[in-house]
Amino acid sequence: MCTIRADTTSSSLLRHHKQPENNHPNKTDQNLHSPFYNQSHVEWRAKIRSFFENEVEPIVDDWDKQAVLNNHAKCKEYIQLMYRKSAEYGILAGVVGAPWPSKYTDAPAPANYDYFHELINVDEGTRCGGGIAWALMGGLGIGLPPLINFGMPMDQGKCDRVIRECLNGTKIICLCITEPGAGSDVSNLACTAKDSGDGHFIVDGNKKWITNGIYADYFTVAVRTGDKNSAHKGLSMILVERTMPGVTTTKMDCTGVWPSGTTYIEFDNVKVPKTNIIGQVGGGFKQIMYNFNHERWLLAAQACRMARICVEDSLSFARSRRTFGKFLIEHQVIQHKIGEMATKVESLHAWLENITFQMNTMKKSEQNVKLGGHIAMLKLASSRTAEFCASSAMQVFGGAGYTRGGKGVRVERIYREVKAYAIPGGSEEIMLNLASGQFNFVTRRAPDVKDQYIKKLTMELKQLKSRL
Repeated sequence: MCTIRADTTSSSLLRHHKQPENNHPNKTDQNLHSPFYNQSHVEWRAKIRSFFENEVEPIVDDWDKQAVLNNHAKCKEYIQLMYRKSAEYGILAGVVGAPWPSKYTDAPAPANYDYFHELINVDEGTRCGGGIAWALMGGLGIGLPPLINFGMPMDQGKCDRVIRECLNGTKIICLCITEPGAGSDVSNLACTAKDSGDGHFIVDGNKKWITNGIYADYFTVAVRTGDKNSAHKGLSMILVERTMPGVTTTKMDCTGVWPSGTTYIEFDNVKVPKTNIIGQVGGGFKQIMYNFNHERWLLAAQACRMARICVEDSLSFARSRRTFGKFLIEHQVIQHKIGEMATKVESLHAWLENITFQMNTMKKSEQNVKLGGHIAMLKLASSRTAEFCASSAMQVFGGAGYTRGGKGVRVERIYREVKAYAIPGGSEEIMLNLASGQFNFVTRRAPDVKDQYIKKLTMELKQLKSRL
């Protein structure tokens, strides 16, 4: 994809000038060929873009403002309205992976639906910023797949109803894994679900930094059903419902992604039917890991779009802003700054499309075996590219980028949102560790003097015991 085309990646690089029409499905408006897209993708992008331009963009600034003012009532009004409308467009169904969940939604699927349709959905949905993308797609995109993929075998009827409610936009769901004392270290989660002996689990514990939690009707919760030393083998996933006594949600004040409703959740002796177990008891760790690749791919796609917005808006601004008797873009330093941003974005998007193609050609089980390290590196590259482009764009805009509102409104918003891509879903450091492990960077370890000394002492101790 190319930074300055309008038909496949952005509304228009020059936001006030019409770009040439190009309806050929395998070409951009620069007549560059793409092997990944067909007419179905072109039509899908036009449909999704229409929704975000007409329904979301007019309210995004006020939504952002009301969120930071903690006007929960107004924010809930916005998110519920947009959920219902986006469900009609198929946006909600288009963020839970392939294949299209036709069993649970009446929204018509694009022809030959694949991961490139989902990529387009997420890409277009992030043009208003990460907070809006997380508000409409964040909790759903990670909270609902465990129900779709593993079900609730003891009450599949309820499971199907919950999925339908979420995909038709009448209910909101979120994923609850991270805790105050456990983030990437999933195996050490402390939230417990203890058997009450009457067909229920009693859920106790806290969850932190939960996307959409303040608005959620359902909570897909990782809990410890084993003993405190059971590590990853003692984890399960269970569906907690807002109507159950003992659930308390508190909005957290964070640096960015305000409309998403980042939440601190307390479960205090919440009585949950055993039939709400997702998959099998003790299978929680597998379920958590199963969707991580998809979550990180979603985050990479969002970060890539945010970086592209920075290029797009910087060039538009530089072409209109006058300094020292000439347009800002005429200064070579600005040309170089924007060119370097564009170079990083183009490289990132090519990588993103390649990974998406791999996902299209693999079953989910094969994806999880082969793509973990690749997607980890992709997420790392995406967050660093977004951060670089946000910082560079801020320099191009100057004071206009530092101000909320006006020409630099999107750059200012993205600048405070980029860390939400460098930390959640696996921090950059964890992504590097994961990739190095997946690709077997270390094939053999040098002898450790301490290990040799311990071995020697162990042998001496064994000899002394044999003499007694």
